[in-house]
Amino acid sequence: MTPADEERAISALVALAARLPREERADLIPTVSPAPEDDTEGLRLAHEHGVDAQRLIAYRGLAHSRGVPLSSVLRAAFRGELRDIVNLPEQRS
Repeated sequence: MTPADEERAISALVALAARLPREERADLIPTVSPAPEDDTEGLRLAHEHGVDAQRLIAYRGLAHSRGVPLSSVLRAAFRGELRDIVNLPEQRS
């Protein structure tokens, strides 16, 4: 994935994540269709790299628990560096 593709996918996923349910439960299978204004090419790129709604919710939870932006988690995931985020200390709310 080129840096431009990565940024496009991250931007599209952050926008999509804003519309996903806030509740994170194992029995919740979100179905959020892209809105007409969404970057469908960015979402396609993300899907090609294994990011679906369930994984996006998990990434959002990880970002929250580590006190980092979702975009940082997504960037690390795309680059194969997710361990760096996981190893950060958990933030207490």
